[in-house]
Amino acid sequence: MYKEFYTANEVAELLGLHVKTVRNHVLAGRLKSTPFGKRYRIAHKDLMAFTGGGESDTQTSVPPMAGARVDVTTVVQIDGVPRATVDRMTTMLTSTTRGRDDNGNHLRVETRYQPDVDRLKVVISGGAASTAGLLSMIATLAAQ
Repeated sequence: MYKEFYTANEVAELLGLHVKTVRNHVLAGRLKSTPFGKRYRIAHKDLMAFTGGGESDTQTSVPPMAGARVDVTTVVQIDGVPRATVDRMTTMLTSTTRGRDDNGNHLRVETRYQPDVDRLKVVISGGAASTAGLLSMIATLAAQ
């Protein structure tokens, strides 16, 4: 569907993302938006630029940008984790990140524990290398 302006919900549906992910891209400045009262709208041209599609409905080849920043958001679910292990993993993950990755870029780690099913969910948002390092740490901690 082509429109001149999209809501965050419409962009999320078009890209197959959660609306909070779209909002995070807007807040971080990766996806341009236009104020619209107390809300914002995303222009079609800005959506195409964000997705690498240029300003038309058809995908065009975009040359790689020098020093382009790659951001990753991932969710890790670990089942069968006792509370003591969750506390240890959460402490290690959050103390390791301290809000920034090695390059000083924003790095965010959130954990949610579901005690009724002994399930830990970890959400990581940050640079690709830092996220990969945290995933490796989670795999090591979960294996112990």
